[in-house]
Formats: sequence, C-alpha cells, structure tokens
Amino acid sequence: MGGWFPQWHDRDLFARIAEPPARADRPIQVQVQVQVLSVPPDPKALEQLAAAGVEPAAVRVPRRGRGRVIAALTGG
Repeated sequence: MGGWFPQWHDRDLFARIAEPPARADRPIQVQVQVQVLSVPPDPKALEQLAAAGVEPAAVRVPRRGRGRVIAALTGG
C-alpha cells in the first residue's frame, strides 16, 4: 500500500483525490491511502473528506492552551 499526504489548503484537493484512477490507462494494482493534513476542526470538512474516501485526516488544532484545543475539537 502506498500513501499520499496532501494539505487541506490545496485548492484542487478533491479533484486531485479523484484524479489518479481517472488517469490510469489500466487497472491500478496498488491501493493508495490518502490522509489529508492540516484539516480544520470542522465536522463539515471531515464529512467532505469521508465522502471522498479519505480516512484518516489530521486535524489542525491550536498550538497552546488546553482550553483552546478542547474548544476547537468540540466546536465550543
């Protein structure tokens, strides 16, 4: 299994996720796991990634302060 780790802020992210199978001139023999990095802690972003077949995702959280991290992860 191979892996690809694009960043969330890539403007063409979802097109690029779908691109490799569409460009192949023969069936792909290797499974490639896509894990997107720097994803905002937003349920809608995670839902978009799940719909595109991305699992897992690395969520971006604040660098300091336990309260800020918990708030970012819980939407509070």
